[in-house]
Amino acid sequence: MSVGVYSYSQDDYFGARVWTDHNGQEFWSGGADTVKDCTAAVGSLRRAGDPLAGQAAGQKMC
Repeated sequence: MSVGVYSYSQDDYFGARVWTDHNGQEFWSGGADTVKDCTAAVGSLRRAGDPLAGQAAGQKMC
């Protein structure tokens, strides 16, 4: 499981955090100095036994 903030302005990820062997229900990225950028929340999750992670992104916010 990983989460972070994607900056459209900088075409890069910030505040990324990764968890392994975890079954929590709420996850937060680290801080990201992107207040002046257009951003979206991004995350990925790979279930045990699955070869690839599923990915999702939140709405673009400016």
